[in-house]
Amino acid sequence: MHARARPTLSAQRTLWWSSSPMTTWSSAAVVLILLGLGVVASAGEAPGPTVMLLIAEPEYQTGITLPAFAQSDLAPQGVHCIVVRENPQDPTDFPGLTALPQADLLLISVRRHTLLTAQLELIRAHLRAGKPLIGIRTASHAFGAVPADDRHQGWMTFDQEILGGSYQGHYDDLPAHLACAPGAATHPILAGIDASTLSTRKLYKNPTLAHTAQPLLTGQCDGESAIQNVAWTNQVGRSRIFYTSLGTPTDFATAGFRRLLANAVWWALERSPPTSAAPPDAPGRLPASP
Repeated sequence: MHARARPTLSAQRTLWWSSSPMTTWSSAAVVLILLGLGVVASAGEAPGPTVMLLIAEPEYQTGITLPAFAQSDLAPQGVHCIVVRENPQDPTDFPGLTALPQADLLLISVRRHTLLTAQLELIRAHLRAGKPLIGIRTASHAFGAVPADDRHQGWMTFDQEILGGSYQGHYDDLPAHLACAPGAATHPILAGIDASTLSTRKLYKNPTLAHTAQPLLTGQCDGESAIQNVAWTNQVGRSRIFYTSLGTPTDFATAGFRRLLANAVWWALERSPPTSAAPPDAPGRLPASP
């Protein structure tokens, strides 16, 4: 006998639809994610963790790929996902952030936004409470915009201060090959992942990391000598942090990347995933960086 976990009323009321076209997956699937109906918990057991997905970037289509990932890779493992988007009438307003105190983990895919001061304070409070945070791709410059007035705030140092990175733009549209950072092969985030499935393009330049960060994956573009950090963990107070510069539609189409991101969710929550089987195309270990 199973009972379906139900979202909070506040979450249902405050979610916004993205204006981006959703032609690559079923609108019915979107409804399941937004209403939390894809989460199943055994009767009598504590509900699974709640992950808030904060999405506001059109370039890499994470408004489509992240909710689809949540449905295919997190919901079957008992994770309740709340998708929060910008207000279509005011892109600096994210009303769904009011549900953040009820979330166990915040996952950010935002590009160059400012937020209302009270809403940015919710993110700061999440971190002060020792809760974890994950950033993908453009999260390195999520709040890197100049506020229009004193009602709004940016967070120009979010990359260095929270993620532990050093974003300096990206390479041209060149193929990049990934490898495991030295000493990171046994890290739980890399469990069951083959680096050959994680090639990408437009590699982000992150040459150095904070002293509190642990590199997990590195990348190198064809014809370039520099090796860039691609995925790492960081620690901010009691908060576990994970960031990866991956997150393009092509990355999300790869089982190895989805496994990486799902592993990061469970690591950040300091929990073991309910199942440990690797996707069929993501076996083995990663080769070490040169």
